[in-house]
Amino acid sequence: MNNIEIKSFEESEIKSSMPDGLGEASVVEFGESKVTSMHVKPGWRWSEHIKPLMGTDSCQVRHLGVITHGKVTVLHDDGTQATYEAGDAYSIMPGHDAWVEGNEDVRGFEFGGTWADQI
Repeated sequence: MNNIEIKSFEESEIKSSMPDGLGEASVVEFGESKVTSMHVKPGWRWSEHIKPLMGTDSCQVRHLGVITHGKVTVLHDDGTQATYEAGDAYSIMPGHDAWVEGNEDVRGFEFGGTWADQI
């Protein structure tokens, strides 16, 4: 392993697009670690756009990240619900639905679990 590695999201080898053109993500890998740059558009909801591809009732990926623009609401299978927005860091355990809140695009970064390599 190199002592210093720098990778560009623009030149990422892993890129994913959301169904219906509602977002995209680029993933860079550093050994076993992944960092995802994401952009999700208003109207996106996991249960409507990703659930049919996954075949599970809720998202089964743990998410750890930070939002730099926009707002997301998450509803966990246990009934808890929260909204996180620009400037917030978040940790969401498997078993949830999520959607873009409002009319602003969402931008942010996730470390570790990512939807980008699921679709």
